[in-house]
Amino acid sequence: MAAICEILPMGTPSMVLNVQVALVGKVGDHHLSRERAAEILGCGQFHVGGLDLISNKCNFTGFGVYALFQGSAKSTIKYIEDELDTNHQIMGWLSPYSMRHNYTQAWYLNQLQFSLESMQMQLTSIEQALRRELTLLFFPSTVDEFIYLTISPTLDRLKKLSAEIKRLQQVRTWPKRPFRIAP
Repeated sequence: MAAICEILPMGTPSMVLNVQVALVGKVGDHHLSRERAAEILGCGQFHVGGLDLISNKCNFTGFGVYALFQGSAKSTIKYIEDELDTNHQIMGWLSPYSMRHNYTQAWYLNQLQFSLESMQMQLTSIEQALRRELTLLFFPSTVDEFIYLTISPTLDRLKKLSAEIKRLQQVRTWPKRPFRIAP
């Protein structure tokens, strides 16, 4: 059912524009298609390209979800995932190797904890806003499934890393190197 959350609010502008283009035909005025689509969607204008939304003020059903997800949610999730995958401190001090062998540095953990908590707060705020908007359109179980598929994987990853930081901060003695590498 979560797929319907992506189809209806997110796909509505595209669907309306495609229908208008089909009505105008191959050699028709595509500027007219955009104007008609904007009128149907209750938008001041209709432009597609780059990072632009169709408009920042529309009144079609589900626009709040569309604007929130296409605007801040997707870019925030992408930023956080990129940060978790490319930040050298996270990759080093919270690598599977470092966590398994309790091999870390407390100063770096404090730095990372602040960053991870900040990212977690951003994502939690977006989750709450999405829940508010989606609840106006869908059943709670559908909203839960949508959040589970889109936001929870990244949020769970942040929570796991935060839990590891808390665990590693409790460690007071560290094993000597070299560590036995077991399969």
